[in-house]
Amino acid sequence: MLVVRPPLHATAVPIATDRIRLGMPHLGPRGLSEGWLLRELGDRHWQALATQLGRKASCMTDRSGNRVYAAFRSIVMEELDFTAAQEDGTLEVATSLARLSKTQVVSDHTLTLDGQSAGQIRMVSTFIRRETEGQNARVARTPVEGLDALPLLRTIDEGLIAKASALLPPERYVGTVAFAPCPQEDFNGAGFLYFPAYVAFANRACWRVLGARDTQGPLRQRKVAYFGNIDEGAGIIAKVEAPVVKNGGVRTRCLLVDSTTQRPLALVDSTLQTSSIAALTDWTRS
Repeated sequence: MLVVRPPLHATAVPIATDRIRLGMPHLGPRGLSEGWLLRELGDRHWQALATQLGRKASCMTDRSGNRVYAAFRSIVMEELDFTAAQEDGTLEVATSLARLSKTQVVSDHTLTLDGQSAGQIRMVSTFIRRETEGQNARVARTPVEGLDALPLLRTIDEGLIAKASALLPPERYVGTVAFAPCPQEDFNGAGFLYFPAYVAFANRACWRVLGARDTQGPLRQRKVAYFGNIDEGAGIIAKVEAPVVKNGGVRTRCLLVDSTTQRPLALVDSTLQTSSIAALTDWTRS
């Protein structure tokens, strides 16, 4: 498995439960927009950290005064059902927060669409600072004062420190796609490649390589392990694994690497609902 999800500690701090009226910015052809949702939950994660530490989000620093950011190590999205989302519907998000270590924090988000369960999402981040100003490929973890007030999760997701090459062996690739990330679209205000962009690149690569429409069916589960970032102007290569049909769904995996150095950037592991297993027969025979 890519990520082993530990049970959330019973004393995790409830942060907020908010209701959002849905409109076109929140929606896509298959219900709730995952891209919008990741941005929303990423901001909730960051704002919750700032609130718990008693600081403005723009004033987060380490003990030496260096500007710090919450870089995501992993995102696990389970029991997903985004298809019920519709215009003028209501999304309810309940968020809680805990810590994993002196540099790592986990937020859990429970989603409800018009009273029906729509998913559980866990986001694990670590505080980082740039080692060299303006460079994203070289960052260092750094502790931030005040995390001790959060309850401690003693179980951590194993498997995330595994090498990406072991998670997706070369013989499983069925195609690759090259991307040139656009600063105006794919990077955030801090100048980093934004974490939802990794998922977007994986989606586009699977669509282009696999071709079958059912590989873009309703999302049931997504696991993302983040390994690194890139600077503006750098390229990305997405390496797509042959899909596997299991329990009425299609599992696809996509490894993103730096196009110049082949340095692993992220592994995106997705399970989608499919209505036509026959469309994927050629891919799944092996």
